Amino acid sequence: MLATTSSVLLAGLSDPANHAVWGEFDGRYRPVIVAFATRLGFQPADADELGQAALVRFAEEYRAGKYERERGRLRAWIFGIARHCANEARRDRARFADARGESVLSQLEGDDELERCFDEEWRRALLRHAFAEVRATTKLDAQTIRVLELLALEERPVAEVAAALGMTSGAVYTAKHRALASLKQVLAAFEQDW
Repeated sequence: MLATTSSVLLAGLSDPANHAVWGEFDGRYRPVIVAFATRLGFQPADADELGQAALVRFAEEYRAGKYERERGRLRAWIFGIARHCANEARRDRARFADARGESVLSQLEGDDELERCFDEEWRRALLRHAFAEVRATTKLDAQTIRVLELLALEERPVAEVAAALGMTSGAVYTAKHRALASLKQVLAAFEQDW
């Protein structure tokens, strides 16, 4: 169900008993929120907790009819919820640190920086889902896909990828080109649907 459109997903979310849709929603957005929280300096357990809190708040607000699609993209609304939960968690940490006599001065990013971080994590999640779709739906061999994963996801240099996979640099470029065409098609569909 990786390619479910936002419209279909939103319609399914209207039913709290639709576990398949809520599971896909969780799988799509929780990793982004957790990665966003981690980039903001939250420890893994705290980032997981923030992800859970943001999704619970989303569910409550969505069921209360607060999401208005014509006012903006779902991703932007979820970012706002995640940012709000992160700010609440930071305030709670600051109050706790203040009570213990520690400095509460923290580096707070501006809204533009927070949005940039969230968008980067969103794109990484979208890319991971797109790679899974390419693996499942194309006839590309595993090594060809792995070449593009190493180059695009892990940002490794061509020479390093070639050495790791026992290929020439020319073969790496050829594999990249073949896999990139499929990945671009899937990403275009995902970006439209998500």
